[in-house]
Amino acid sequence: GHHITYACPDFHNPTQECFDKYQLEFIEDLTVQNYGTTYNAPKDENYPNRAYVDPAAFQTKMRFKLPEGLYGDPANDNLVLLQWHWVTGNSCLSEGYDTYPFPPGWSPDNMGPCPEPLSNTGVDVPPEQFWNCAEVQIFSATPTTPLPTSPPVTAAPTVSAKPTNTTP
Repeated sequence: GHHITYACPDFHNPTQECFDKYQLEFIEDLTVQNYGTTYNAPKDENYPNRAYVDPAAFQTKMRFKLPEGLYGDPANDNLVLLQWHWVTGNSCLSEGYDTYPFPPGWSPDNMGPCPEPLSNTGVDVPPEQFWNCAEVQIFSATPTTPLPTSPPVTAAPTVSAKPTNTTP
């Protein structure tokens, strides 16, 4: 199966439209380096937001890229909601599975295509789907307050050999 991670910066009023606007891009699978599985999932150039999971892995570690302009509102402690959507790969083949370069042993065999579009509830139709959310803080890349300025440089006083006449 695979999962897609979305974000919504409208922390108090999240909608599915908001989550759909901010899909995270899958960058790389780091599971082999961290947990010793056999293969890392390659990026799917046709579905760059999908993260495929080794069916034998009990733990995974993956890197994603945040969408441009995604950050929380400082008035709400920079909170953003992440939505994780898992689509299982054990009952039917999701769109694009026929062209994805599955590593050896990952390819789901002998299954028909999943009904499209997928159910938005995951109830009564394959594939099984699961959703979860998490609160995270994402700060703006630019400072929200101006940087302090340096104090002006004052020239050192000069010494003169003759007294200065200050009367007109």
